[in-house]
Amino acid sequence: MKRSPIKPSTQVAIWMVLWTTTAAWMPAYAQTVGNTQIGQTQAAATAQAAHALNESDKLQAQIWGLSETEMQRAKTLMQGPRASFSVENISPLEVLGIHARNAKERQEYAEKFAKALREDVERTLAFEREFQSAMQRLYPNSPVVDYSGMEPVEVPTAAADMVNVPRALVRDPADRTLQHRIQSSQATLGVRSRAIDALQNPEKQ
Repeated sequence: MKRSPIKPSTQVAIWMVLWTTTAAWMPAYAQTVGNTQIGQTQAAATAQAAHALNESDKLQAQIWGLSETEMQRAKTLMQGPRASFSVENISPLEVLGIHARNAKERQEYAEKFAKALREDVERTLAFEREFQSAMQRLYPNSPVVDYSGMEPVEVPTAAADMVNVPRALVRDPADRTLQHRIQSSQATLGVRSRAIDALQNPEKQ
């Protein structure tokens, strides 16, 4: 059966239907695609901003002897697993050392941290010596802390010696433990002695 050709008026009608349908769903599709792209862009921008270095981060990098690239990696790691496993004030050197990518890198960060720690101890001790000298110079007849009238406290003697607390104000728990052991040993020896004496001299019983 021979098909009749579509008349121009019919073609126009079909084209109008298709155009109307397309015009109806195209804005919604475009909006969906646009929202997705905007969301992805915003998420990427947020992540980038979170890992970007601010002025404080750059200063920290200088203090610890790190490049900005190293500091940025440390900052990213500190927002990841280290945020759960470590204290908040962990140094970027420690973070990079813990997450070193090879043995050489781990050694480099360990040496940097060791040097930084040693330098800090030296600075602290130097200031402590200067403080003691200043106290002697400004207040030669006054102790730094007046312990008179204080009740003895139970702390290890070694700890008290480190902060110059008089031993008269200290009760070392180890001494009490030792005394208890001595008393227990003496009591045990007394029991054994009486038992031996009873066996050797049954007539005394």
